[in-house]
Amino acid sequence: MMKKLLNSQERFEHPISQNSNFLTDLTMHHSISKFKSAVIGGDFKVKLSLLNSLSLISISNPQILKEIMPDIIVLLDDKDWRIRKNTLDIIGNIGFIKFDMVKNYIKNILCKLEDPNPGVVCSAAYSITKITLNPQCKNKSKLIDYTIKKITNKYLLVEIIKNISEVQPNIVKNYLNEILKFLDDDSDVIKINVLKILGNIEDINLNKEIAYNIIKNLNVSLELRKYCAYAIWKLSKKNTEYFKDSIGPLINNLNSNDDMLKSYSLLALGRLCYLEPKKFEGLKLDELLNNDDVKKSAIYLLHNLSIVNPSAILISDKIYHLLNDNDNWVVKNTIRIIGNLGLYNQKYLTKCLDLVKEKLNNSELCHEATLALIKGRYIDKKVLNVILNAVRNLNDANNMRFLKEVIEYYPSELLDGLYAEIKKLNPSNHNKNMNILDILSLIDEKKKEFIQNSNVDGIKRPEIKIEGYDGPPVIVALKSECVEVELEDGKKVYILPKDSCMETPLSNELLNIVEIYNKNEAEVYKLSHEIMIKSLIEDILRDRQQK
Repeated sequence: MMKKLLNSQERFEHPISQNSNFLTDLTMHHSISKFKSAVIGGDFKVKLSLLNSLSLISISNPQILKEIMPDIIVLLDDKDWRIRKNTLDIIGNIGFIKFDMVKNYIKNILCKLEDPNPGVVCSAAYSITKITLNPQCKNKSKLIDYTIKKITNKYLLVEIIKNISEVQPNIVKNYLNEILKFLDDDSDVIKINVLKILGNIEDINLNKEIAYNIIKNLNVSLELRKYCAYAIWKLSKKNTEYFKDSIGPLINNLNSNDDMLKSYSLLALGRLCYLEPKKFEGLKLDELLNNDDVKKSAIYLLHNLSIVNPSAILISDKIYHLLNDNDNWVVKNTIRIIGNLGLYNQKYLTKCLDLVKEKLNNSELCHEATLALIKGRYIDKKVLNVILNAVRNLNDANNMRFLKEVIEYYPSELLDGLYAEIKKLNPSNHNKNMNILDILSLIDEKKKEFIQNSNVDGIKRPEIKIEGYDGPPVIVALKSECVEVELEDGKKVYILPKDSCMETPLSNELLNIVEIYNKNEAEVYKLSHEIMIKSLIEDILRDRQQK
């Protein structure tokens, strides 16, 4: 119920069938007397039916109930606990929207914190919490503090704090020390609620000991594992390093039959994969991508892995099928994953190039598609048009963020061309003009950075000539090193920066280059592959000379 109240789009729109006549009459003055008589003399079923109708109105249009608020308050003292509980829920809904209608009855609600029925006590606490969400309520902290201190039963206290944490997490943060005391409780019910509370608060600093006390719950009952994964997902945003030891157990959770456990574990792993990316090598997620209940969580993990360790991802055709998913969120993040993989190895993007290019025509997906194509070094007029359209609409903050990413990944050797195209634009708005200058400045900075990093430790690649061959130099490069550019007439050319290629690949000197550039396994593999190809070309050229 609270989530519906908080979501402004989820307003009351449902037709009322059983009590439609009552709802119609309720707005009329003469029907109030009927309601009063029902409250005073009606039996339990009549009262409960009326309260069900009032509950709907309390969410959709509580103003209608203003005249009968005193009569509603009378039901707080009804002999049946279910009537008292439902009445408290209604008052909370009203106070969330119309504080002035309940402000004179706060004491009546607080009195119900001493009710003999625990369900009524919980509803009283939750009602107070909903009322404190109204901006007109000025003493929210005092009301919640009074509510929490009034409860002595630990089961009830943790349950109430959990409910409050769903709507007022910042206030509950003040009771963190009291909450953490229950983390070692013998009751699984209490520990589960504590984990829920910690996850709901999210923005808190923990120490290693507390993190360990949370992690150890990954090895017990299913429900504890589930909400332990939830808490780790939420808390690792700020305390990532402390949850390093949870990666193994969380990966094991992916073999569970419980979708919620798998989903929370995937989300937690998405936050933690930066710590030990090698632990994810060989991880198969195909089955999870086929499961609609956990698919988005699996995509979240895949996206983060594609940034920190793309070689860890075992790509199957399933990931490409997601490009045709009906959910734009799924498609958007799939494009991002493929773009990140394309930055690592162009083949991942080549396999679905046409599908990604199609997304350039979709206003919601064109930015992601453009960035993916740039990362894979596929740049044509359509890609450039998306970039220039973003430049023309720089008042949109999303466009500015998009352009910063474009410049980050744009091939350095083509930055001059991009600079020239942007400079041609002549915006009439002065603010836009200033933003364009900012974009041009970012391109200049990127060009300078490229020049500074073009040599590694001041070492230049040697120019190597083939002995005994006087013909024109042969430039050899892998396609992944080139930038594909579509010309006006539709023809394609491949551009390779001169300072990043060699004029043939001779002998053992190339092995020295491999040692110099031995930064990672991917680079060694790439250069070794080049040597192998270039050696074959060298043999062919020498054969021709001999003939």
